[in-house]
Formats: sequence, C-alpha cells, structure tokens
Amino acid sequence: MSERNDTLAYALGHVNAAYIAEAELPALTAAAACPCRERKERNTPRFWESGWFAAAVSGIVAVGVMAAIVLAGQRDPRPPVGTDVPPPLAGETESEAETIREPVPPYTKGLEFRELAPDLVEVVGIGTATDATVIHIPPKDEQGRDVLGVAGGAFAGNTQITELIFSSVSSLGVFSVNSSAFENCTSLRRVRLCFNITSVTFSPGAFKGCSRLSEIDYRPKNDGIYLDAASMEGTPWLEEQTDEFVIFNGILVKYQGKDSDVVLPDDVWCIGYYAFDGCHTVTSVSASENSLLQSLGSYALTGATSLKTVDLPNLADVSGHAFEGCPALETVYIPLSVTFMVYAPPADCTAVFLYAGTEKNWKRIDFFDTESQTGWTERITLGKE
Repeated sequence: MSERNDTLAYALGHVNAAYIAEAELPALTAAAACPCRERKERNTPRFWESGWFAAAVSGIVAVGVMAAIVLAGQRDPRPPVGTDVPPPLAGETESEAETIREPVPPYTKGLEFRELAPDLVEVVGIGTATDATVIHIPPKDEQGRDVLGVAGGAFAGNTQITELIFSSVSSLGVFSVNSSAFENCTSLRRVRLCFNITSVTFSPGAFKGCSRLSEIDYRPKNDGIYLDAASMEGTPWLEEQTDEFVIFNGILVKYQGKDSDVVLPDDVWCIGYYAFDGCHTVTSVSASENSLLQSLGSYALTGATSLKTVDLPNLADVSGHAFEGCPALETVYIPLSVTFMVYAPPADCTAVFLYAGTEKNWKRIDFFDTESQTGWTERITLGKE
C-alpha cells in the first residue's frame, strides 16, 4: 500500500475517532445515525484497500505520474459562478436545481486548520478571517491539503457569521461537520449546499442553538447530505416545521403527529437521531412492503416511552442503540433483508427480537465488531411469529 493510501486510511479513522470522543456520546457520526454509512466505512473494503486499487497505485508510482492520475478527472476546485454550473442530477427538475444557479463568493481565506496527517486537515477556527460574515468552506487549504471536515466547536459562539456555504468537497469525496461546530452562532441564518457537493454529514449538535437558522438550501436528489433533529436542535428550521413527518432528503428528522400506530411514508430511507423523542403516545412504528426504508440508526426511537412494537420490513441496517429509552418495548421484528448491524440492544431493554430468517441467514449478516455480533446473537430469536 502506498504512503498516500496509508495516510488516507489513518486520517479517516482519526477523524471518526476524534468526532466520537469530542461528542461524548457513543459513535455520534452519520455512520452511527444511519448504520448503512458505517457499513460502507468500516465493514467493506475501502477503495484504497482493494487489490485493483493497490495495483493501480503501484503502476502509477512506477511510471512516475501519480500526481497527474490523482488529479485527472477532478472538477476545478474553484467555486463555479454565474451559469458555469454542473447539469441537473438524474431526475432533478429545474426548480429543484435552482440553488446551484446562484453565484457564490470566493472561498474564505485565513481559516485555521489542524493537520490530521500529511496533506489532510480539518477546519478548527476562524483564524484571521475575523471580519467574515459569510463562510465558504474550501475543499483544500491554502497549502493544497485536503479538508476533511470542520472540528467540534470550531466556530462555536461566533455571532458574526450569517451564512455558511459548501460548494465542493475534497478529492476524497467525504466531509463531516462535527458536533458543536457552529453551536450558538446566533446570527447564522442560512446554510447553502450547492454546486458540486456530493457528501456532507452534519453531526448531532452541529447547529445547536443557532437561534436564527431557518434556511437550508440543498439539492433534493443529492442523497449524500445527512442531518437530523440532533443536528438542528434549537433552530427555527426545526422548530417551525409543521408537517406530521419532518423529512429532509429522505431522512425522517422528526415525527410530530398524534397517531399511536405510526406508518412511515414509503420515501423515507433512514430514521434519524431522536426522530421519535417525546412521542409518548406512539405504541407502534411500521412501514409498508413498498417502503424504501434502509436504516434504523442510533437513538432513532429513543424517547418513545409507550412504544411496544417495531415492524420495518425492508431494513438493511440496524443499530441496537435505536431502542434506548423505550421502556415499554415488547417486540421488534428483524426482517430477512437486514445485512448489517451495530451495537447490541441496551441491557435494560427487555423486548423480544424476532428474526425472520434461519440460523444460516443470520450468520451471513455483517456486524460492526465482535462485541456487536455477540450482543445481538444473545438477544435474537430465530423465526417471525
């Protein structure tokens, strides 16, 4: 494996570990919020670990053109302006693509960065850009190093920032805004996710207490953007939602209806952090056979104190932490479609977990780690009633 690829593997692991530690909660990343992302990051070979990639890198090094190949095909890192914008995404209408047509200012200069590994950094503060009211996060710092994210507390308490822009991510294709990164930025009104943005994760608490944040501009067909109720705690954007199901980009951010038996909309693919927090009258959560729901993440059902039954037929990924804070829970149906599981259910959860498949099916499931596998295996009952 090349030095560059070792660096990537190290840095991505470092970022995830650092974010989890700073949040002081278990696995507060989008990977834990929607475990399908954890599976991609932890339980399948990363692209730089695959044999074909290693061979390709070796060949590149041998001919001395690695830099050219790495850069080949990348978009111009400068922010597009005017009509110089990418075409609409597949299935995207002109109105849905409208936000990409609004010009953006240059990337903010003078931000403070912290090196995670050679050529890899994260934003840790305002630096010398103390007069900036609009922060446009760059995909690379002024030394050309890839920016992987915004660190916890990086801009916390800043009362000058009014707008935050993400228009490109680094050549690695990943970007995370950590817990409390913009906490109590009380002048922040708008967040724009535009142009070439393909993957941004907003961790729980990222915008906590941003008391004027009411506008999130994004491209609805871009499924690489993740936020939830914990990300937006204390913002007008969340508090002024009136729909029964508050859905962002296919993520159920919040259920605020009055039904005791909740049937999820078919277009929801992930239940986010604390989506059912405070739903004390909900007794069952289910989805139809046509549901697109794939991921039941950590703390998704926490706070549903009367919840007795969970039946989600097309799930692919399940976190045991989803069932914390559900003292009345009796039965959880785990469908045959599940292929990945993290974290065993909490010890004080006395529910029966009924798996639709056989022992042979069960052994084909991927687990986050050995502890998760052992914990789930001890709790599962084979065969659905």
